[in-house]
Amino acid sequence: MADHATTIANYVEFLGKEDKVDDLVALFSDEATVEDPVGTDLKVGPDALREFYGTLPGAGVVGTLIGPVHVKDDQAAFLFQIEAMGTTMTPIDLMTFDAEGKITSMRAFW
Repeated sequence: MADHATTIANYVEFLGKEDKVDDLVALFSDEATVEDPVGTDLKVGPDALREFYGTLPGAGVVGTLIGPVHVKDDQAAFLFQIEAMGTTMTPIDLMTFDAEGKITSMRAFW
């Protein structure tokens, strides 16, 4: 079984780092979806994810894991902090994973 907590720690660490956008996208499966925030259009697949996450470095995004990662089978939920352009948010993200440990979906509640 893949270590989902490590994948999540990497995800949060890579957020907003220009040299880590490809590494961040590589955490996801090829068919992955991102709904960030919940209620917005889905971003589907590596190209859409690269476009979405590629905008974060320009906004000065810095992510910090601030709570425990709760994992149950192929699902996980976690609280983290995002600082960007003088604003601090504390979203809760829900992720699902495939058998190889790749993220298949991410939904951000903020």
